Amino acid sequence: MNAGLRRSGASIAALLLLALAIASLGPLRPFAYQIASRLGLTARLVAPRVGQPLRPLHLTTLAGARTVLVPAPGRALLVNVFATWCPSCREETPLLARLAPRLAKAGIQVVGIDQDESPQATARFVREFGLSYPIYLDQGRSTAIELDARVIPTTVLVDRRHVVRSVFVGPLDTADVLSLTKLAQAAP
Repeated sequence: MNAGLRRSGASIAALLLLALAIASLGPLRPFAYQIASRLGLTARLVAPRVGQPLRPLHLTTLAGARTVLVPAPGRALLVNVFATWCPSCREETPLLARLAPRLAKAGIQVVGIDQDESPQATARFVREFGLSYPIYLDQGRSTAIELDARVIPTTVLVDRRHVVRSVFVGPLDTADVLSLTKLAQAAP
């Protein structure tokens, strides 16, 4: 093997090790994946598209425990990615709080994911709006990659077979939630 090829191989190996080391640093993980992907060191992470299964989401509870979010068997899942400082998120949250019990009766679990904020800020938000549905923390902004939630609020509807049925960007209103409910119930 000539010296040029050896150097190229060593450079790629070094970049791969660096990307893996950075990826293990929690909050920097999404950025490490982006860098590694741009360098061609990993398969490019692509958010699930409509018609594809939802991958498990690694999140944190408000109590600080690590958890993996997967849809409950036989139930649809409405995942709302938000931030407490976001005016549109604050606008749609009372609607979600009001409709979550009705959606649960229709077989659709509502879940909120706060993108990259402190547990204290999120807990204040939960109390302020009287949220009864589960709220998780995305402290590494992994939802920006895994759910393509680069704009908030983003709401993802997953059917009872764990397949993404809709990705809605922007604040929901009653008509949007009704449409999503019909879509979830029409899913095979």
